[in-house]
Amino acid sequence: EGIHMKKILIAGSLICLSLGAYAKNTSNANHEENCRMYMEMANTIMKQKQNGMPLIKALEANDSALKQNPDKNMHKIVGLIIRDAYEQPNYSTPSIKEEQLNEFSAKYYLGCISMYD
Repeated sequence: EGIHMKKILIAGSLICLSLGAYAKNTSNANHEENCRMYMEMANTIMKQKQNGMPLIKALEANDSALKQNPDKNMHKIVGLIIRDAYEQPNYSTPSIKEEQLNEFSAKYYLGCISMYD
């Protein structure tokens, strides 16, 4: 099981780098807030995926969010997180799902925060 988690962390590090590029544009006061927001988004997206939401539905939800709030950067970031989540393996064991969810969302927070160091 530990091997799967390492794969998740490696796959996500590239996405975290691209998040950091967007995050750099915001003021320093918002670092913590921004990174927690990414963590929340990653958590929500992975939870939906684990609960069986089809990929197309996740992508459509992101598109309709863009219509309501035309933030192209956010749309792109959410798209990256969706892609990352749906590339992860599916587990049926609740404890493994919980571990996957924790690792996945922590990865985004930590990747984001490390951009500001």
